[in-house]
Amino acid sequence: LWQVKETQYQSLAGHGDAIAHLAFNNEGQLFSYSKDLWLNVWQQQDDQTQAVPTQQIRPDDKPGVSAMATYKQELALAFPAGHIKIWQAGNWASADRLPADYPSNQRLDVGTSTAGLAYSPDGQQLAVISNSTIKLLQRDPAGQFSAEPTAVVESIHQPAAIAFSPDGKLIAVGSAEGTLTLINAEGDLLKTIEGHGAAIVDTVFSPDGQWLAAASENRRLELWSVSDLLSKSSNSESFNSKSFNSGVDSLFSTEQTQISQITFTPDSQLLVSALADGTLSIWELSSQERLRTLWGHDSALSAVAVSPDGQVIASGGRDRKIILWNLPAILAQDEVTAACA
Repeated sequence: LWQVKETQYQSLAGHGDAIAHLAFNNEGQLFSYSKDLWLNVWQQQDDQTQAVPTQQIRPDDKPGVSAMATYKQELALAFPAGHIKIWQAGNWASADRLPADYPSNQRLDVGTSTAGLAYSPDGQQLAVISNSTIKLLQRDPAGQFSAEPTAVVESIHQPAAIAFSPDGKLIAVGSAEGTLTLINAEGDLLKTIEGHGAAIVDTVFSPDGQWLAAASENRRLELWSVSDLLSKSSNSESFNSKSFNSGVDSLFSTEQTQISQITFTPDSQLLVSALADGTLSIWELSSQERLRTLWGHDSALSAVAVSPDGQVIASGGRDRKIILWNLPAILAQDEVTAACA
């Protein structure tokens, strides 16, 4: 896994345009996709002080990738034109340089306007936002996904974000209308939560399955107890949530700081948010307090991911660079704010 050589961070350069998506696989391999239309695979050897892209692949033509997801050593990319490409990418780091047009192992044509993608924890299902619907795709015994969905959910208007629960039994869908909906793995509607006040840009379950977090355009993070949500007998009942104001501290209190993406650490203790002012916030769930604000990027962030061992946060945005943050070193320092020099 990643070892960040500097005390707090390492900055990676290798893209010619804004970073759009970041993802780690289960072995800690880092994938980045940029608006320059290139997919980079990053590797760091023991004798290297700077990670370098070991592979650079051009997955498709404009307008680029709308979503990225990993399952073990498998990488899936969704495209706005309505198709998904899947690669067995686990050996890419050690393989000889691949051609830029290296073909995918599978292509799925699922409709148009594909905007979101999530693997089930066992890798047997793909949940896809396509044509303003949720389509559930099943893997066959040969290991290929069928383009014919096992279920299509049409009752959620303008779905925008999607995530599986760690046990694979629930799927959370955030919408541009500000609703958060829970469905099961068969596509049945379970709960609809309203009142977010703005479009939901991201939603994610904690790895321990206890919490569901949602980020919306009104700069708020909301954290819901999954058991509390499921215990309510009616969609119209009010739900208790822990709400965080994602605006940065008083130094930047007048900025209009929206959230781009959120993610939990593997131990489910911290929630990390990437913000439009170029900073990262690290929230502690137990205290509902912001532990750190990380400066280092020159412009808005669009992607954040945490390595599977919880040691590294990767962030990327419009400044075309990826920063690897050494999380234990950052949390160990006394200052409330960590900043790149």
